[in-house]
Formats: sequence, C-alpha cells, structure tokens
Amino acid sequence: MIKARIDNTRLHLRVENDGTGMLIINASQILYLDRIGVEYVKRYIRYSKKKPLVGSVRDAVVLQMMLKYKVGKKRAEQDYDRLQSIIWGVTEGNACPFTCFDVKLKEPQYGLMKSPIRIDLALTYRCNNNCSHCYAGGPRQTKELTTDEWKKVIKKAVEFDVPNVVFTGGESLLRDDLEELIAYAESLDIVTGLITNGRLLTKERVASLNKAGLDYVQITIESPDPAVHNKMCGASSFEDTVVGIKNCVRELYTTTNTTITRDNVGTINGLVPFLHSLGVRKFGINAVIRAGKGTEAEGLTPEELKGLLPDIINQSNALGMEFIWYTPTKYHKLNPIEMGLGIKSCSAARLTLAVEPDGSVLPCQSYFKPLGNALTDEFPKMWDADLAKQLRAHSFAPERCRSCIQFPMCGGGCPLDLQCGF
Repeated sequence: MIKARIDNTRLHLRVENDGTGMLIINASQILYLDRIGVEYVKRYIRYSKKKPLVGSVRDAVVLQMMLKYKVGKKRAEQDYDRLQSIIWGVTEGNACPFTCFDVKLKEPQYGLMKSPIRIDLALTYRCNNNCSHCYAGGPRQTKELTTDEWKKVIKKAVEFDVPNVVFTGGESLLRDDLEELIAYAESLDIVTGLITNGRLLTKERVASLNKAGLDYVQITIESPDPAVHNKMCGASSFEDTVVGIKNCVRELYTTTNTTITRDNVGTINGLVPFLHSLGVRKFGINAVIRAGKGTEAEGLTPEELKGLLPDIINQSNALGMEFIWYTPTKYHKLNPIEMGLGIKSCSAARLTLAVEPDGSVLPCQSYFKPLGNALTDEFPKMWDADLAKQLRAHSFAPERCRSCIQFPMCGGGCPLDLQCGF
C-alpha cells in the first residue's frame, strides 16, 4: 500500500496482483486504474511527498513515464493532466469521471482483489440502546479483546493493505480505550471511522475523538419523530442522539444512517429536511438487515421501497444533500442503477470484513459465520477461505439468476434475505 496525505486529502494506492490498482480517496471514493495509471499515480505520490530536485512534480512524473514507456512528451503530459483532473475532480465532488472524462464503466473484479477496502471492528456488543431491528441481536456482555489485542488486529489489517477501519459495536463509545485505538490506527496512516448511536457524543467526547485523529462519524437516527425513534431504539435516546449530531457536525465529517421499517416509514418524508436542519449534508438509508433481531423485524417490500425512494432522492437533491442507499437488492425487483443510486451488491468478503469483540472474523458484520480469528489466524488465509470465495462468486444466488444480464452487478441481492425467504 502506498499512502500519502496531499492538501488534506488521504490517498491510498493499492496495487493488485495483476499490476492494476485502486486509488482510494479519503476512504470513500475509489478509482480503478490500469497498469499505466498505477505507474502515473505511484510517481505522483512519490514526488508529492519528496519534491524533485529540479522542476515541478508534473515535470518529474512526465519525464519518468516518457523514459519507461518510450512515449513523446505531449502524450505523457496529456495523460498526466487527464488523470490529475479525474482524481481531483472526484475528490472535490464536482466531476463525474464517466460523464466529464469519458472513463469507461467497468464492473470491478472483486474476485481478484487481494484484500478488502474496509474492516469493521466491533469493539463490544454492549450498548445503551436496544433496537428492535438490531442485526447484532441487541446489547449483551461477551468476551472482548484487550487494548493491546485490538492494536495487534489493527496492525495486521494494515499489513493486509486495508486502508480503512471502522470502530463499531454494539456501542464502541462505551470502550474507554477508543481514542487510544483511533490514535494508534492513525499512526499507521489508516483512515478511521466510527459508527455510533450518538448518545455519548458530548462536546468533550467529540473533541477527544477529533484530537485522536478520527476521520469520520456515522450516527444512527431512526426518525425525526422522538416517539418513533425511541420506540425503535428501545430507549429514550432521541434527545441525546440529536445533541450528538449537532456536536459532531461542527468538528468532524458526519453522516447519518436510518433503517426503514414499518415503525418509521410514515415519518421518512420528514427525515431529510430534519437532518438538513441539524447540519447534516450526507445521509444513508437501508432496508432491514435480516440478522439478529432483523429476522423478525417488519420491513418494506421492494415495491414499497420503489415508491418511497424517489421522494427521498428528490428531497435530497433539492436541499443539496448526498443520499446513499446501502441495501443490495434483486435488480428485477428494485434496480438501484435505474434509480440513480449506483451499483449495490453484497459486500461481504468482497469489499469488507468484520471482527467481533472476541476476535472472530466475519465476512461482514451481519453474516455470523466466522472465517477464523484475527489474533490466531492470518487475514490473507481467511480472505481466501471457501466461504469468502463462495460469497464473492455469489454462490448463494438461485440458479435462475445466473443467466440474467444484470447478475454481475446484482449478484442475487443479500444472501441473508435469501436465507430468510425474502
């Protein structure tokens, strides 16, 4: 992994086994590069970190590429300028590589990826909420790794070329060593995130997280209606969560997430303007995750979601907000591409892994079939486990899905839905 921080932008270049690569920008945007693109970015990062003795960074990179590939100066300069425009246009959010720069859209070859983009670290399953739809099954006391053990896991993740770890739970703010773990991860130049219900995000705690180097926060809020939120969360938590959001948006990059169920669907139209009034500019929504308590929670049908999502999209566009839809669906029932929501498919053991409080490694945080243990097993071995390969190949999908033209992107939806008969 080649890492750099340039003009407050975090760049991670990961070169795959075939020489192609991924440029991961602020742990949120990914540009897939061919072999020549990889060589350009390698040199750009090198000379940005250590300025050339003579001339500009551009001059040094262009000269190197001319010598390596025997191309003329004009061609090398054009390639450099185009790649720079794509990188910084995507970084600043004011350019789409497909429409602005004629970049070809290609489904990533996840089966060839040597490691995930993100690992979720569930530090604890203790929680000060008791959500009715919790995929982790609700708060409980379990064996938890020590601070030093979590540091070993983080170091192994970095050695596995993972650019992003997310601290989650349960409620990871209940761990007194959270800031120490964040600071340790940041010292290894890895991007850090936090998923939380927000109840413990006092001004003092937010300042502490910021000082530790935390890069971003995702806060769960289930409704703009206090009664609905509290019912879903199993606690009188609405006021704490709202205060936590307000405290966070002033200091840290903050997003929110909401799970749509029968309980809150009637208040979803009020959610977007409510979040905007709190200072939130990016928010996510997902359907019920069919694990833990989610196997019994009453969610919406794909047809109902198709009727609801356009209103959310229109509201977010009108307010200049970014809306992320997280749930992988069967495209013949709900096609996120047609709705302008992007490609959504199962990320388990494709883009992500997760580590439970006791060190067990899962394909994702809601797929409770361990691949091994983060302390005693090596990540590359677990990444290549039979279950991980089966998930990447969408082996869980029905046979009738495999001849569908959309199968490479759809993958049959979420395997947990299929297991529960949805």
